[in-house]
Amino acid sequence: MASVAPRASSVDPPPPPRYHLLQYSYVPDILEKRGPHRAAHIEGAKQALAAGKLYMAGALADPVDGAIFIFR
Repeated sequence: MASVAPRASSVDPPPPPRYHLLQYSYVPDILEKRGPHRAAHIEGAKQALAAGKLYMAGALADPVDGAIFIFR
């Protein structure tokens, strides 16, 4: 009796999504030093989110000692 290999589907499933992690550590006194740059930083994150490029982001720990951004 001959065995028959299963037929390949004519429609392959899409590949799983790829994510990229950006992790960084803050320098001492970051809360004081980031002031002049914060508005532009937040605006850039909002634009990346609206474009579907940013999945999530945020600061880590209390006190704040680092942050992560997860991109699609």
